[in-house]
Amino acid sequence: MGRVQTTKTARGKRVCVLSPSLATHLGDIAGARLEMPFLFATTAGRPFSQVTVRRHLWLICDQLGIKRTGMHAFRHGNETVMAHLHAPPKLRQQRLGHSDERMMLRYEHVVSQDELSLVQKLGTMLVGNA
Repeated sequence: MGRVQTTKTARGKRVCVLSPSLATHLGDIAGARLEMPFLFATTAGRPFSQVTVRRHLWLICDQLGIKRTGMHAFRHGNETVMAHLHAPPKLRQQRLGHSDERMMLRYEHVVSQDELSLVQKLGTMLVGNA
């Protein structure tokens, strides 16, 4: 049986705003589960176990042809997407719940369009259009 994951500190509890379309989509998924305490839960209303979540996540990774990963990868992915969308660093820091910007930057795994353009130009300059 699953257990409820709690935050490390009281400050760890945050509200993240959702777009209306995502809120509607999640509401559609919840459907009859509105009386249950969890959006994603067993039919008995209990949270999924870590093993069950990992098994389903790995199935999705396998179907997508990507490396199997854990739930923590979603934090890295969230930061990467926010950086790609040029969200202000302070907002990214708040959404991830980091106390300082240096920690947030450890989560960022993105190659900017500027960097891609630069390396393409450097390659062309050094080796031509080969």
